[in-house]
Amino acid sequence: MTFADTTSDDGSITKIMIDPDDGSDPVEGDPADNAVISYTWMTHGVFTVTLTAEDSEGNSHSIMVKVKIDMHIVWTESSTASSTMNFDATPDCEDGDPLPDRITLSSTADNPSGPPWAPGGSSDVTWSLTNPSEETVGDSSGTIGAGAAETWDFTTRDTVEGVWSINVEVSQEGTNTDPVNVNNDVTIAYAEGAEDPTNPRPE
Repeated sequence: MTFADTTSDDGSITKIMIDPDDGSDPVEGDPADNAVISYTWMTHGVFTVTLTAEDSEGNSHSIMVKVKIDMHIVWTESSTASSTMNFDATPDCEDGDPLPDRITLSSTADNPSGPPWAPGGSSDVTWSLTNPSEETVGDSSGTIGAGAAETWDFTTRDTVEGVWSINVEVSQEGTNTDPVNVNNDVTIAYAEGAEDPTNPRPE
C-alpha cells in the first residue's frame, strides 16, 4: 500500500501505518522510503484495513479500506489407504464477517504402477467433503487402475465457519487394491465485489 500522494497542509508526513484487521499489531512504515507499506495476510477473509498518516504537527487522519483475501491450499499425501485433509473456513477478520462465498476443491488420487514383474492392480477410491458438523456435503467414488489417476472436482456455496475435512478412502477388499497418492487443491474464496475498488494514484 502506498502513501506516496498523502500530504498535509500543516506539515510534512512523519508517520504512516496500517492496521490489517487480522489480530496483528499495526505496522508502521517510513514516509521517506517510497511511502510504501507491504503486508502479507497469512489467512483469509474480507479485512477492514485502517490506513493512518500523521504529520510533523501531530495531526493524523485515517481511512478504512476493505481488502479481500482468498486462500489457496495445496496438500499431498503419498502411498495411503486413508487420508484426511483438514482446513479452517473461519474468516480471520476480527468481526468474522462475511463468510466465504464458496469452497472449491480438486482432489486427485493417483494409483502408481509397480515394476513390470509386479505392476499392481486397481484401487477403489471414495472421496467425501464434510463440514464442521461432520455432515457430508459432497462425495464421489471410482475405480483406478494401476498407473492411472482420477480427479474429483467439487464446489460448495453452503459455507459455514469451522474446520472442514476432505476424506479419501481406498477399499481394501480383495487382493488387487494398492495404496494411492493424494493431491488436494483447495480454494476458499469470497464474493467478487466484497472488497473496495482499487484507488489508483492520480496521474
